[in-house]
Amino acid sequence: MKLRTRRPFQSIALTGSVIILGAFMLPACGADTDGVFQSSTGANSSSSGGIGGEAGAGQGGNGSGGMNASSSSGQGGGQSGSSSSSGQGGSGGQTSSSSSSSSSSGSSMPEDCLDGLDNDLDGDTDCADSDCTAGFICTEEAPQGWTSVALEQGVGVAPAAEACPDGTLEESLFTGPSGPAECSACTCGALAGNTCNGPALACFVGSNNCGSGQQDWTNNFANGNCAKPDLGIGTFSLSCRLTGPAAVGQSGSCPPSMSDFPNKETWAGWVQACGIKTGNGGCATGKVCTPKPLDTQSLCIRQDGQQMCPTGWNPVEAYVDGMDDRSCSACSCTSNATCTGGTYRVFDSNNCGGGGDNPITVDNNTCRNVSALIDFSSWSIQKNPPTAGGACTAQGGEPTGSVQGKGPITFCCK
Repeated sequence: MKLRTRRPFQSIALTGSVIILGAFMLPACGADTDGVFQSSTGANSSSSGGIGGEAGAGQGGNGSGGMNASSSSGQGGGQSGSSSSSGQGGSGGQTSSSSSSSSSSGSSMPEDCLDGLDNDLDGDTDCADSDCTAGFICTEEAPQGWTSVALEQGVGVAPAAEACPDGTLEESLFTGPSGPAECSACTCGALAGNTCNGPALACFVGSNNCGSGQQDWTNNFANGNCAKPDLGIGTFSLSCRLTGPAAVGQSGSCPPSMSDFPNKETWAGWVQACGIKTGNGGCATGKVCTPKPLDTQSLCIRQDGQQMCPTGWNPVEAYVDGMDDRSCSACSCTSNATCTGGTYRVFDSNNCGGGGDNPITVDNNTCRNVSALIDFSSWSIQKNPPTAGGACTAQGGEPTGSVQGKGPITFCCK
């Protein structure tokens, strides 16, 4: 710029100033003329630049920046003298049409595959450039409100999150909330503590057909299972029958099992995502240039909340966290106690047994005539208790609760 501002001034000095100086500033004859033509600028009308103009007898001025009208560059020109004199040019001149310094023409740079520019000046931009073919691909542009991500999915427990290419940590989320608890069936242990009351016994003293003299002998066996109730003097007739079945005294109980579920994992799987930068060069309308995903990744779009995916995209629902309150209802057991058997036997001897005895069994409500066994006042009656049995029915073990996801994130993938 400085050369451009000074050039008009140099032109005037060449055409006018020298003449004026010649008319008014020449010294008298014989005086020393050295330095008379010293000027701050010098020029050479020759087409070739050089160290200085060679003309005139006097010494040329030491110009600080002579201009050469020629297109050839050279070092400064001194002011021209007459044809018979010689002078030494000043230092450092520059041509008007070209500089001695190198030109600043544009230079190419490595291609940036995501900035939308043709950095290496080969006529191709971003994904269209052969330099980007190996690591970049055109994919659909994320709709408004969505962001582009590289997504990796897996099952089971997620691996530790790693750093994304931009230095941020992978977004690690949960997928596939587990279904209801798969509760094990409840069972019951053996029935214990159940008791039976023997059947009620009615005997008819003095009657052989259960017609009169009825007495309740059910509780006459306090001292054991063998008894000999008092029949009174002169009684030679006796008949007996049951008046009711054996009955459950105590139902007892069964120990219940514990119900649990094996599918305790709250989540079926996981996703990890990294945001990816996209460019708008080298792809068709509606598509963007993006880094190719790894073999285990998919190019997806992401948005917070539970969203509907755009047409043609497949949803992947993920969650930041969740609450798992699944369990199994407690097991319980209902007793079904039973009593079987329960009879009475009448013996001809006093001690409920002995050689040659042929007892008569009373086991229902049919009247039994046992008069033949009480002769000679030697007889006895034995109580045969019923057998307690039964089992328990199990209840419970039903699944309760569920997994509720928190912080839903929607991914949509191709």
